[in-house]
Amino acid sequence: MAIRAAMAEYAKTQAERVKETPFGVEYRPNIWGAGWGIQSFGVNQYFLHKGYPDLFPAEPMLNSLNFVLGVHPGNNTASFVSGVGVESIIVAYGVNRDEWSYIPGGSVSGTALIRPDLPELKIWPYFWQQTEYVMGGRCHKFYVFCTRSARLTTEMKPKTLLFTPPFTQMNTPYPATMYLKGFLNTISYCPCYLSKLGVTGRNA
Repeated sequence: MAIRAAMAEYAKTQAERVKETPFGVEYRPNIWGAGWGIQSFGVNQYFLHKGYPDLFPAEPMLNSLNFVLGVHPGNNTASFVSGVGVESIIVAYGVNRDEWSYIPGGSVSGTALIRPDLPELKIWPYFWQQTEYVMGGRCHKFYVFCTRSARLTTEMKPKTLLFTPPFTQMNTPYPATMYLKGFLNTISYCPCYLSKLGVTGRNA
C-alpha cells in the first residue's frame, strides 16, 4: 500500500510536469541536449504504465518517442537517431567526426538551449552539447524504446485512417497508401481504413 501511495503521488507530480511544454514529456531545456534524458524518461514510462496502468497513461512514453524522432523545439526538427526518420542527424560528433558523416543508429544528445531561451541544433560535427554520440551509450535505450512502443501500440489496437490525395494517378507507384493498408491489415497490427479523397471522400 505504501508503494502504491507513493506511485500515486509521483503520478500527480509527473502529470503536472508534462503539461509544462507542448511536447507532453518531462522536458526542461538546459545547455546540454536533452535527447538522452527523454529516452530514459520514455523507457521508464513503459514500465510504469505496465505496472500501474491506472496511474500512468501510455501517452508520455509515445510522446517521448515522437520527441526523439523530431517533434522537439527549434527550427531543426531532425530525428536525434542517425538514419532513422525522414530527416535525421547525419553530421555528428563520434569517432568519425572529422569525416562530416554519421554512424547509422547513433543517438545524439539533441537540441540544446542557448541561454536565455534559444533552442539550437546545428549541422556541425564538433558540438558535444548537441550532436555527440556515446560509445555503448544510448543506442540500446532507443532499441528498447522502439520495441516497447511497438508492443504497446499493438496492444492498444489503434484505428488508422490513411488518405490517398486527390489528383493522384492510380496506376503509378505514388499512392503507396493502398499497399500500406493491405500490409497493416495482413499483420493484424491495427484496424486500417483508406479514404480516396479524389474519388468519394469515404472509406474504401
